[in-house]
Amino acid sequence: MELEHKQPPVEVADLTVQLGDKLVLDNLNFTVKEGSFTSIIGPNGAGKTTLVRVLLGLIRPGKGSVHLFGSIPLRSRNRRHGIGYLPQRKEFDRRFPVSALDVAMMGRVACMGLFRFPKPKDRDAALETLRRVGLKDDQTHRPIGELSGGQQQLVFLARALCSHTRLLLLDEPTTGLDPAGQERFYDVVQTLRRNLGLTILVVSHDVDTISRFADRFICLDRSVLVQGNPAEVLASSHLKEAYWGRSEQIPLSTGCLGVL
Repeated sequence: MELEHKQPPVEVADLTVQLGDKLVLDNLNFTVKEGSFTSIIGPNGAGKTTLVRVLLGLIRPGKGSVHLFGSIPLRSRNRRHGIGYLPQRKEFDRRFPVSALDVAMMGRVACMGLFRFPKPKDRDAALETLRRVGLKDDQTHRPIGELSGGQQQLVFLARALCSHTRLLLLDEPTTGLDPAGQERFYDVVQTLRRNLGLTILVVSHDVDTISRFADRFICLDRSVLVQGNPAEVLASSHLKEAYWGRSEQIPLSTGCLGVL
């Protein structure tokens, strides 16, 4: 019997996006392999946020195509689409009366369907996911506002994992966390990747930290300037060109700067 051909988690071909009179993305081509940990890097204004919105189906390409596991983003009627999304961390009202378990349960909506009450299996799945990301049982019922910033982000990560997730899309997930918190977060993501067979795609400005976890970089500045393993990209002149003439510096530690 002939083996079924597996479609890659992310396949972007000739992607061009124009918003108003501004060309934001220009002829992007890249593929994210199953089981990989890929990071999209680049300076502010490079088009990273727009790319995320395209992958989520919120912006339609002006030209080219995007496929997630062979399907157009959010086009399928099947709610079990396997895409988990963790947006940039934002402040919220810490007095809002929801527990960590309540937040994780929100990720089960894709499985339950709208306007349906959760079943015991949904609660059990949410609790198991909270344990997988490192929350203790006595923390799962605490109000989300009483948890530390790092713990809150792990709860939101659990929410993104609660819907048959195969591809985990993270958008600047460690913003606002201290260096130790960033390391702990990515350690959890790496463990989940190995244990659950996830594909990770993370958008990050923190090249230094993410280089210790990702196995592939895609450097973006409206178009793909360079892609490859972190060592190749960090050694590339294209990385310096991406930040040349901008007010921001390449966000690397002294140790990493030695390879440039």
